[in-house]
Amino acid sequence: MYKILFVEKNQIWKNFEDLENENLFIDKIAFENLDENISNYHLCIIEVEVQDKEYLNKIKNVIKNNPQIIFWATNSSCNKEDILMAYDLGFKNFVKLPLEKEVLISNIKSQELQQKDKYSHLELNFSDFKDSKILILDDIQMNIELLKEVLKPFQIEPIGYTDPKEALSIINEKRFDLILLDIMMPYITGFEFAEKLKATQKNSTTPVIFISALDNKENKLQGYNLGSYAYIEKPIDIKTTRVQIYNTLKIKKLQDSLFDEKEKLDNIFKFSNSEIILTDQNYNVISQNNRYTVASTDKYYNFVDIIKPLNSETTIKYIEDFGSLPQQNITLRVEYNNEISGTSIPTNVCISKIFTETNTLNGYLIIINDISQEVQNQSQKETFIATLTHDLKTPIRAQIRALELILNNKFGKIDENLSSILCEVLNSCKFMQYMTDNLLTKYKTQNGQLNIVKENKSIYEIIKNNSEKLRYLLEQKNQKIHIVNEAQTGELELDPHAIERVLNNLIINASEYTPDNGIITIKIEEIHDHLKVSVIDNGWGIPKDDIDTIFDEYITSAKRFRKVGYGLGLYICKKIIEGHNGEIYVNSEEGRGSEFIFTLPLRKSVANINK
Repeated sequence: MYKILFVEKNQIWKNFEDLENENLFIDKIAFENLDENISNYHLCIIEVEVQDKEYLNKIKNVIKNNPQIIFWATNSSCNKEDILMAYDLGFKNFVKLPLEKEVLISNIKSQELQQKDKYSHLELNFSDFKDSKILILDDIQMNIELLKEVLKPFQIEPIGYTDPKEALSIINEKRFDLILLDIMMPYITGFEFAEKLKATQKNSTTPVIFISALDNKENKLQGYNLGSYAYIEKPIDIKTTRVQIYNTLKIKKLQDSLFDEKEKLDNIFKFSNSEIILTDQNYNVISQNNRYTVASTDKYYNFVDIIKPLNSETTIKYIEDFGSLPQQNITLRVEYNNEISGTSIPTNVCISKIFTETNTLNGYLIIINDISQEVQNQSQKETFIATLTHDLKTPIRAQIRALELILNNKFGKIDENLSSILCEVLNSCKFMQYMTDNLLTKYKTQNGQLNIVKENKSIYEIIKNNSEKLRYLLEQKNQKIHIVNEAQTGELELDPHAIERVLNNLIINASEYTPDNGIITIKIEEIHDHLKVSVIDNGWGIPKDDIDTIFDEYITSAKRFRKVGYGLGLYICKKIIEGHNGEIYVNSEEGRGSEFIFTLPLRKSVANINK
C-alpha cells in the first residue's frame, strides 16, 4: 500500500479520508510534530509558508534527512516565487490548494512521481546549447516564466507566446531548435499547432515537447504520433524537465551534424565525375551516384558480380580477398560496363575499407574513374614510338652492315686508329639495334602479334653463338663469358630467335652491372622434365625491395647506377619464357651479384606468348 503523510496547518487532508479503496494509506500530523520519524512513508505533502524562514529551514532539513521520501509542496497562492522556492528546498512537485482527489491519485500513479530523483547524479553541460533557439507556447504566462527558469542553466533566452496566432506567424520566419508546446489553448490546440509546424519550410523537422496537465494515454500517443520527443505533465518537475530538454537538444544537435555530413556527401555524389559506390562487407551495393549505371530501385547490385564478366580471375580474386589483407585501400585497373553509353570502359578503381567504431569491417567505399582518354592518349603515344622505332630498324641495320664491311677491309685497308673509332661506332649501332628490337618486341607482345614458333634447336649452340655476337660488348670492359653445359639433351623445341633475345637481354644486363674484368657464367642443367639456364654475374646485385618487381614493365635499376635503361628487357624475357610454358626468376643479394634463371620444358607443345 502506498503511504501518504500530510503535514498541515489547515486540515488539507479532510477530502482524502476515503482513499483506502485506491490502495492508498493517508496519515496526517501537525507541522510542530514533523520531527517525528516519518521514514515509513512514500509521499509527504507539506503546506509551506514562504515568509516563515525558520519554518522553511526546518522543512529543508527534513527533506535532506529523508532522501527515500518524495516531498510535495502545497499552498493556496502557488505563484512563481513559491514554486521556485519549493524546488530549491528539494520538493519534487508543487500542487495548489485546494488539492483535488483526482489530481492526487493521478500524480501518485505516475511512475515519475513514485521514484527518487533519478537524474540527480548526472553531470550535464547545459552551456553546450547556449546558442539554441527555443520557442515556448502556453496560454498562461506563469507557465512560460517557470519554463524560462527551467532553461536558465542553458544560458538560453527563449521566445515565449501566450497567443498561438503570434506563434504561428514567427515559425514561418525563424528556425528553432526546440518548441515547448502546451496542448490546451484557445483558438488552436497544441496538436493542431504541431501539424501546422510540420507544414512550414523552416521548422518542419524541429523537435517538439508537449507540456500539459492532460495525462491520459490517448493524448500522449497523439503527441508522440505527431513527432513529440517527450511529454511532460503539469505540474512540472524542474530537474526532470531540464534533463528531457537537454536530451532533446542533444539529439537535435546530432541530427543536424548528421544532416550536414549527409548534405556534403550528397553534393559529392551529385557533382563528382567519378562513379562513387558504397557497399557492405560482401560488396552488395548500398548506394551509388550512377555516373555509369542506370538507377533502378528494383535492381540488385553486387560490385564483384558487375565487373566479373569483363575482368580476369586474378583481378576478381584480389578484390574478393581484399577484406582479409592488411592494406586499407587498393587501386587497380578494371574494365567497367558503362550502362549509359552501352560500352565497356577502362577505369581506375580505388577501393577503401570502412570500419565501425570497434574496428570491425563494415563495408567498402569504391571510387571509379574513367581513363578512356588517358588510355587513348597513351595508345597514340605508343603507336608513334612503335612506328618511329620500326622506321629506325632499316637505317640502323644498314649502318651496321656498312661498318662491318669497312672494318673487314672490303673497301681497302684502314689504319689502326680509324679501325678503333669505327669499332666504337659499330658497338653503339649494335646497342641501338638491341634497344629498338626490345621496343618492337614489347609492342608486338601488347598487340597480340608475337607468337612463339618452335623448332628443334640446341640451346647450347644458341648460347655459344649469342655469346660470340656479344663479344664486342664484353671486350670494352675486358669481361668474359664462361659456359658450363651439364645437360644431356642435345636439342629441344623452342623459338631460337625469341630465346636469343632473352639471352641477349640477360647477358647485356649482366655486363652492364658487372665491373671491369668480371666473369659472366652461363650454366645449363637438366632438372627433372625441364632445362634450366642460369646467367650468373659477380656484379653489384639487386636491392631486396626491387626483386619482386624486377620483371615488371618499365622497372629498372639503371638510374641507381647512373646507367641508360628503360625497364623493357626483363619484361620481354618474362613474356617470351612464359610463352614457352617456362619460368623466369632471379636470386640476388646486393653487393654479391645476381643469378637470373629461366626454365624450358623438355617436351611441351607450342604456346602463345600473349596469353
